[in-house]
Amino acid sequence: MDVDETSTAGSWLLFWPCGWSIAMSANPGCLPDLIMLLLFGLGAVVMRGAGCTINDMWDRDIDSKVLIIAMFPSWHGYS
Repeated sequence: MDVDETSTAGSWLLFWPCGWSIAMSANPGCLPDLIMLLLFGLGAVVMRGAGCTINDMWDRDIDSKVLIIAMFPSWHGYS
């Protein structure tokens, strides 16, 4: 799995509202619950992966008609 800044952007977009809400729910002057931050961070990564997977499944018919995508080798076996 190749991890770069473009592949992690979706995870950050999912995590920041959760992380911000957890931080706001902490008592004044206290740090947010690190276990909750870790769980929601892991959930953001998993949901991003699930979103990419379902997008590939739903768009497989459309992707084969797009010229730039059709030039790449098919790694999922749909086209």
